[in-house]
Amino acid sequence: MNASVIAAHDLQHVFAMRTGLFARRPLYALDGVSLDLGRNETIALVGESGSGKTTLGRLLVGLQTPSRGQVTYRGQDLAALRGEAWRAFRRAAQVVFQDPAASLNPRRSVASAVATGLEGHLGLRGTALYTRVDELLENVGMPPAQYRDRLPHELSGGQRQRVAIARAIAVDPEVLIADEPVSALDVSVRAHILRLLQRLQHERGLACLLITHDLGVARAIADRVVVLYLGRIVEQGPAETLLDRPRHPYTRSLLDASPRPDPARAREPQAPRGEIPSAVNRPTGCHFHPRCPHAVDRCREETPNLRSFDDGRLAACHRAEEL
Repeated sequence: MNASVIAAHDLQHVFAMRTGLFARRPLYALDGVSLDLGRNETIALVGESGSGKTTLGRLLVGLQTPSRGQVTYRGQDLAALRGEAWRAFRRAAQVVFQDPAASLNPRRSVASAVATGLEGHLGLRGTALYTRVDELLENVGMPPAQYRDRLPHELSGGQRQRVAIARAIAVDPEVLIADEPVSALDVSVRAHILRLLQRLQHERGLACLLITHDLGVARAIADRVVVLYLGRIVEQGPAETLLDRPRHPYTRSLLDASPRPDPARAREPQAPRGEIPSAVNRPTGCHFHPRCPHAVDRCREETPNLRSFDDGRLAACHRAEEL
């Protein structure tokens, strides 16, 4: 594996949730999460809503501060970065958000949106600035003469997301966090945006964290998959191996809930049974045991550790060898 560009070390993030007029209880959005992301690598972070995916993405780019643990960029603790070192990191780590309509200023043109980072981080002005803007728009498949002066409401959803991607890569980042970048788009557009992200990632050697609930997206472009459930990693490993032969019952349930494009293998998707428990009142032992068809007494009483296996995967399941 490539040397780590950005890494999380035993991250915990706790919110104080009001449960009464004066009472508050901790909500564990993340609890003991560790991962590393290398240059030219794409990790797909998957799990149901409420599993902690977006919180982890925000911690990795410094938008939130962990309650415990640390995030490091090229070995440096983000919490220790100050001044120019912090500005260099903010340039190096960029985000593509889920809803391109909400992430773009409705009053600023396409060219102005893309130029913002170039002005602020690189100090470009005048002809050099807009020459670079035109190059970026061409790179994401938007002819500048046709699109540079348009406002966001004059664009389709896919075009707005292309502008958001151009803005993110404008300052030559090393890390790209893509938070559900295609979930708000039409199905016909999603493949084009994913191919664009994949091409840019390879051309620029980006370390890319793709946050998604769609395992088909993860299979298409990820090198590794990390599965989150109630703030903990339950399985991770090479994408093809993990998605073809999951070791954790939760990963299996996510795959069972995904439609299959192959008519010969088509079947009715089966969602995981029950609802994801509240992060304020998490189950004891393995958090997944109330929904797991393979749970035994040990699962209800003892928290499983994330263990490594010969095939390069990690899984947190007491019965992983049997299953």
